[in-house]
Formats: sequence, structure tokens, C-alpha cells
Amino acid sequence: MFIRTNQILTRILYFIVFVTFSYQNLQSQIPYVKPDGEKIELSDFKGTPYLDKEFQKGVVHDGLTGKENNLFLRYDALNDLFEMKDTKVAKNKKFLKKAFEVYVVFNGKTFYYQNYINDDGRSVVGYLHEIARVADKTIYMKYGKNLVMPEKAATSLEQDRPGRIKNETYYVVGVSNKLKATEIKKKNVLDHFPDDKKGKLKEFIKKNRLKFKDYSDIKKLADYMEKI
Repeated sequence: MFIRTNQILTRILYFIVFVTFSYQNLQSQIPYVKPDGEKIELSDFKGTPYLDKEFQKGVVHDGLTGKENNLFLRYDALNDLFEMKDTKVAKNKKFLKKAFEVYVVFNGKTFYYQNYINDDGRSVVGYLHEIARVADKTIYMKYGKNLVMPEKAATSLEQDRPGRIKNETYYVVGVSNKLKATEIKKKNVLDHFPDDKKGKLKEFIKKNRLKFKDYSDIKKLADYMEKI
């Protein structure tokens, strides 16, 4: 049984207010979620809700005022929120209240809070990692997590299957606020690049043996495009 990230988010125990560049205390890791009223202890699941378990140096930017704040951050991909601490060893955590004007830079990635159409075809709001800007398009990566629920053994010859937290990622592509989940593979990646550049880009792909198994090859291609 899979529980989508945005379904989990609507049932988390606290409500996130949309204000620019503000925070709220988070005393401990979110202990559980309640899909359909059922209590779920995340400690019972294998895996992590985080993109990376460790807090890392990062900067929170207010796009309206230009204000910046240097913090230690980690991204909870299960509940689509950023946890923060003033120092890496600090005990008290905070979470970033979500706003379209605020963006986050950490671990070499820039995250924006955006409206988009997800891989289920539904309109949602959440954090997206910007990979590249290609002509009038922007290519993002969505990091998500699914809960795979535990299963009881059907017979005495079988074993119970523990619950686990499963990674889910997909690309989101579009112009401005018209963004939607998009499959990008080697066979169709050039569809997202200008026609007058495709010849040289195709040569670059072949020469550098790009496989597009992760977003880094898309970024390499976009960076090369800016030079030609």
C-alpha cells in the first residue's frame, strides 16, 4: 500500500502558515502521520524520510527583501519541509514556513516552492530542486518518499513484510507557473532543448557518453548549451 507524499502532508500534526522568511520551533522529528485516522509510527519503517539524514550548511533567501540567513538544513522529503538548526550541534530544530518568495540553497542544490502538476496528474504545491534553465523552460527534480505499508504473512510458511520508506523522484518541466511532471530519458531529452542547438548537443551527448540516468547529465548538457 503506497501513501503519496502530498496525502501525508495534509495529515501531519501541525499546520504550516505561508509567511515570508519565518520559522517555527520543531521540538522533535515528526513522530507519526495519520492517513485515514490510522496512527503510523515512522520508527517502525525501514529507511529515512530525509533526502540526507545529516544537517548541512545552507542559506535561506527571501526573494522579496533580499534577506538571507545561514543555517544548518535538512530536507524531509516525506512531508515536504525543511528542518533547520542554528548550529549543527544545536538540539532545538525549526521548520521553514512555506512561501513562494522564499528559496533554499544547500548541498549544492537550490529549492523553490512551486505550484505544479505531479506524476498523478493532480495540481499540488511543494519544493522542487532546480536543475537547469533551458531557453524559456526550467527543469526541476521532485524528491519524494512513499510509505510502503507492512504486510502480514498470508500463511505460516511466509514471513511478515516490514514497512519501508521508499524513494520517489521525477522531473518537473515548464514555463513560469505552468509546471508538470515529465519523463526525461536519453531518447527524448533533446525535445526540451532549442531546435537550432540540437545538432551540437547530440554530438556532445555521444562524445561524453551521457546516459541521463540521473539529473547530473541534464545539467551538463544545459551548461554546454550556454557555451555554444
